[in-house]
Parts: sequence; structure tokens; C-alpha cells
Amino acid sequence: MFLVIVLVGACKPKNLAITGQKTFFVSWEAGSLEFEIESNTDWLITSTADWLSYSPESGNGNAIISVEYSENADYTSRNSALSVNGTGVDGTEFFSVTQQAHPSFTADISWTEKAEMPAEICFLPPSASVVNNEILIIGGANPDEPLNTVYAYDPQANSWSTRASMIDARWGHAANVVNGKIYVMGGCLTSTGDATSKTEVYDPALDEWQSLSNMPTPRIGAGSCVVDGKIYIMGGRSADPGGDYNNSMEVYDPLTNRWASLSPVPVAMGYHSSSVVNNTIYAISGTDVENNGQVETHVYKYNIETDIWSGSVPLKQGRWSLSTCTVDSLIICMGGYTSTTELANLVEVITNNGEMVIGGTNMLYKRAAFSSCYYNGKIYVFGGTASSPPIYGARNNVEEGVVVITEE
Repeated sequence: MFLVIVLVGACKPKNLAITGQKTFFVSWEAGSLEFEIESNTDWLITSTADWLSYSPESGNGNAIISVEYSENADYTSRNSALSVNGTGVDGTEFFSVTQQAHPSFTADISWTEKAEMPAEICFLPPSASVVNNEILIIGGANPDEPLNTVYAYDPQANSWSTRASMIDARWGHAANVVNGKIYVMGGCLTSTGDATSKTEVYDPALDEWQSLSNMPTPRIGAGSCVVDGKIYIMGGRSADPGGDYNNSMEVYDPLTNRWASLSPVPVAMGYHSSSVVNNTIYAISGTDVENNGQVETHVYKYNIETDIWSGSVPLKQGRWSLSTCTVDSLIICMGGYTSTTELANLVEVITNNGEMVIGGTNMLYKRAAFSSCYYNGKIYVFGGTASSPPIYGARNNVEEGVVVITEE
């Protein structure tokens, strides 16, 4: 019996694997990462990259490997991998790191205060709606109850007026403009509770709202954007509090009033923001169900032609309930909560087709769950939360930002 046990143990196959994430996108600045090896044999790590260092370089069995990367002084990105080989194990495991290029410019933003909103409003759609040279702020919360109010801001006159109210009061919704009409989707119809799939459209020529086909998936805190006259909406939460996050993506065609499903986002996420550069959709930061709802730095980009998502360089600071807008080929990422409760006025800029993140000039006020847009060469931000959960306060502050690019 003893001999049989020894022989069986001696025949146990050798194995080696890198667990968890194996591919990373990192900033041009120096930093560090970790990955974990699961193994029952001797292993050795090798690399040809002089900008990557790691410890330990060899060992036996399970281990956590610390990886450090140096600053990238070049104006081009670089990529390399660590090769992990195990004694008696066929094949090689790889841990890949792509580091963004050193920025060749700075993006400074000059912020000024403008006329305050008529009311303090938070939990607005991340994107403000621009029609007929006006910026419309739609719905939200005060923050104790949802609103159906619509306020119109005239940037030239720096003044406010009202428009016809929505059919359904809601917060945490999406709002997008297609062919001069505003489409509002999802959100929550009560102060807390389940997400709605209700959709309605505003016609500014008639100053009227009309109900449309419901979204296939009810969502609170989803990302949305418009490309070629169609509305793309992704992620979101089924209820607040306590609802599940999802990674589904759907597209709406206003011409046919129909919805279709597309490839899902790589992770279930919510309270993120979405912007478009060169017909590529970016889903930015927010919270991630795979990390127990904690703040994430991730940025994913979607190729409309291939219906494929891919990873991109993450933000330096994760945020939830942030707002983003596109300025030429830059994505300006503003505000949000940097933790469960910490409010921020932080600004970061995504550039180089998502392969670089640089710092921008912070906003005047800390805020989250607010609306923003880029109009007539200027960024505008509206409202949002003014304090940390669970006791929220709302803002009526408005800021105007002028972006100045300086080449190094």
C-alpha cells in the first residue's frame, strides 16, 4: 500500500498558471503592479525589457510577483511581457504591460462661474443636451425626489428659462440629441427603487414630450452616446440601492423606433460616463460589480464596425458619477466620487485614441452626478451633488471652461 501511494504522488502532473488579469495598460509615469502565480513546480521569469523589473525572479509553488516599471520619456508607447516557464510544464505564461507615451502637450482649462441654475439639482444625465443654441438640463433630483423639470440655458445671454416638463420625473437617466430632438431613457422614477425602461422624446419646435418604445433593459446610471444618428447605451444598474450591475449594450434607431442588442462591455459597470472620438465609443470609469461596487479606473473602447470592445489606458484616478465630454479629439473627464464618499473636482484628459491620460485643470467646485457638454468652443458643467452619501446635497453652480493646448 505504501508503494502505491508513493507512485501515485510521483505521477502528479506539473502545472503553472498566472491567475487574474494578464494584460495591463499603464501611465507613462513610473509605477508598480502585482500578479499571482499558481504552481506546484519550479518556475523562472524572464524578460528582455530594461524598463520592467520584477521580484522574485524564480521560485517554487504559489507566489505573488511584484513588477515595477520606469517612466517612459519617449513620445511613443511601449509594450513588453514577462515570460514565466515551469519545470515539467509545456508552454509559457505571459504577463503583458503596455505603457503610454510621454505626453507631448498640456491641456489647461480656464474655468469661470456663470449664471446659476434656477434650482439645485443632482443625479442628472452625464451629458447635457444642446438644441437650437441652448443647453437643456433635464430631470434629476432635488435630491429627495425625482424631477421632471426642464431648464434651458442660453450661453450667449448667460440666462435661464423653462421648457415643457417631461412626462415622467426621473433621475440617473440618459439624455441624447439626434436630429434636433432629445431622447431620454431609463433612470429611476422614485427616490429609490427599481430602474425604469421608459423612453421619451422632446421636440423643441413644439415644446412637447412623447413616449416611445421602452428600452429592452431597465437601467440607472448607464453610459450613452450618439454615433451616426443612433443612440448607444451600455451598463447601468437594475435598482438603487442594492441592484445588480450589467454589461449589456443596446442601440436605438430613432428613424425606426427600434432597439437592437450589441456585444456587451467586458465588465458589468454603472455610474460611468461615455464619450465618442472618431466614431469610437469609450466607456469610462464608474463602479464595477466584479470589485464589489468599488470605484474603477478602467476605460474600454468599442469599435462600431467590428462590434468589438477592447481595453484602453485607464484613468489615473477612478471615479463614479463622473461626467465626460469630447473636445476635438480629447475626452475631458470631470468630477465624480473618487471613493465611496469622497467628492472631487478632478479633471483628467484622455487622448491619443485612448492610449494616453494626462492631467487637466481642476474645476472650481467639487461635484458628482452632474451634466456637462462642449458647445461653441467651451465646456459647460451644471449642477450635481455637493456632499457625500448617504446625505446628499445638490448644486446649482454652473462653470464654463476654455481648453488651451500647449505643445512641449
